[in-house]
Amino acid sequence: MSETISIELGEWQEKRESGATLPDDPHIEVIIDELRRSHQIDINPTRSGIRVKAFSYVGRIGLGRIQITILPKIPIDRLLNLLHYAYGFGDLKLFDRVGWEEGDPLFQDLLVNQLVRETKKILWRGMHRRYTRTCEDLRSPRGRIDVQRLARRYGRADAALPCIYHPRLEDCLLNQVVLAGLDYASRITEAPGLRADCRQLASRMKESVSVTRLDLVVIGNLRQEMNRLTRAYEPAINIIEMLLGSAGISMNDDLPSGYFPGLLFDMNILFQRILYKFISDNLDGYFVYHEHCIHHLIEYMPKFNPKGRRAGIPRPDFTIYEGSRQIALLDAKYRDLWENPLEREMLYQLIIYALSDNNLRKATILYPAVDPRAIEQRIRIDVNDSSSHDEMPQVILRPVNLEKIDDLITSGSKEAMNKYAAELVFGEL
Repeated sequence: MSETISIELGEWQEKRESGATLPDDPHIEVIIDELRRSHQIDINPTRSGIRVKAFSYVGRIGLGRIQITILPKIPIDRLLNLLHYAYGFGDLKLFDRVGWEEGDPLFQDLLVNQLVRETKKILWRGMHRRYTRTCEDLRSPRGRIDVQRLARRYGRADAALPCIYHPRLEDCLLNQVVLAGLDYASRITEAPGLRADCRQLASRMKESVSVTRLDLVVIGNLRQEMNRLTRAYEPAINIIEMLLGSAGISMNDDLPSGYFPGLLFDMNILFQRILYKFISDNLDGYFVYHEHCIHHLIEYMPKFNPKGRRAGIPRPDFTIYEGSRQIALLDAKYRDLWENPLEREMLYQLIIYALSDNNLRKATILYPAVDPRAIEQRIRIDVNDSSSHDEMPQVILRPVNLEKIDDLITSGSKEAMNKYAAELVFGEL
């Protein structure tokens, strides 16, 4: 039996592994192509082995005997707090680390651990029940008699009457999704204790809840049914959605059923969610819109659009309004632009945002910085107009200190949070 080759690296790092070779397996070729296409990991053979380049995704992927682990730069304890804050998992101080045998847990294990906790809360409170329309022949009638079905019997004598009634059952889509999420989590976690917890909770739920198919479409349908009465389920559904969203390769139709090469989570998603919640909660007196469309900025000319196509609509991650006046356009990218150069595609996107408002003429990209010396950088856009250098459109690269956000939300100082939220949007005041 071949020995497993473990390759460990951090976000946006590149590593070469001498002596490693990619397996000759068509399924693994599908995975590698998908990883490269989706910009999750770039894996290429070299003369002496393989080269692995990571981007903003963290987690673990298995390619035959090769196991690739991408670790987040954020310390695990702080990552837990930020996860709680961004997704509303409850009291930050209640989250304790699971006793993993060695090293830090994988990102999916953190999510599975939290899913176990949220499910235990649901079972302790009692599972949600929903009135379900049921048609059944009963010897002891309940509900109302189904007259149409009774008439179709043409006088045939029967001891049971057709009835329509609405019992409150735990076997509803909400509980079915949680059950399916536990089953899925038990297969992807690498912590034996978590796997046992998932199976135990699933076994309890199966006594009154049936199994259903689980995918993002089902989650979308469930979201339309959820309301204030099902608010206690929101954290668990969020986690299941995160796990499914991180398993795009696992759910690929080109792979055999039950094939789980691993999970990779895009830290861009978490970074944007943290910033949106922090800014919208603490920027008093302003409105914060997420992915607000900039209409009529890029359009096909009517006489030169024979295919009748629509041009892409720019959507900055955050648009800040003071009343009806737009005062800031911000994008969030999980790439340390103090240590690494700004990618060309990011720059072009921000230039479009900066040129979209003649009064504002600025666009800001927020990025996580590890180096405490990181300060704001500015790029001037010379569009050959009559503006002075200070009035020319600008692209602003503004660092975000995630550890500072963690400290602020833990301390609960409203004044300090308001000040830092304003600095992120407007720069140092």
